[in-house]
Amino acid sequence: MIMVNGVNRLHEHPATLFALVFFALALSAIPAVRQRAVSRDPAELARGKPQPKILARPAGAVARQAVDEKSMRALIGKLVACGTRLTLSSWTDSKRGIGCGREVIVARFNEIAKDSGGKLQVVVDKFESTSERTSGKPMPLENVYAILPGSDAKLAKIIFIVSGHFDSRPSNVMDPEADAPGADDDASGVAVSAECARLLSKAGANGRGRYRATILFAAVFWSG
Repeated sequence: MIMVNGVNRLHEHPATLFALVFFALALSAIPAVRQRAVSRDPAELARGKPQPKILARPAGAVARQAVDEKSMRALIGKLVACGTRLTLSSWTDSKRGIGCGREVIVARFNEIAKDSGGKLQVVVDKFESTSERTSGKPMPLENVYAILPGSDAKLAKIIFIVSGHFDSRPSNVMDPEADAPGADDDASGVAVSAECARLLSKAGANGRGRYRATILFAAVFWSG
């Protein structure tokens, strides 16, 4: 209020009056503006904690009774029957040695691939490596893969690996003739990989796998 000699002179200054009224209205509007801004903030939920978006499962859970223990035991038994699967043993003998183990695994993966409608791709990966046991000379090695391509064009580039190693080692790692049946080194791990391939390789509605990413089931060389 503008006072001159005790007299109210506000009516003589309309611009000042307008400024005071506008300022008072602006102050009273601030809480409402802040309230509207908060309520419209998409980053803040109205109540409760933020809830992550959970994607739908691409397939149901595997029932316990669906696991084929008999076939797993049979695969372990066939690998044990190879006598040894030391990497220094024969790759060409189908009855004894690491080549015998490879043939057993390839046969099992091929059976599973056939039952899956051919969607499971069986691959034998051949390569060479050196070590002190080979005196630095290259030696042939092989891994066996069963590949289930993902159903999503982009996510298929992501690969999940289920693996066991099929080579085994005797006490004397330089003796390719020594027995090394390796039921737990690692025939049982290979059996798990193969059974996972069987359980998960059923074709989906689109004719490919039920899973968006690619799954690779492997039986590999480790260090035997």
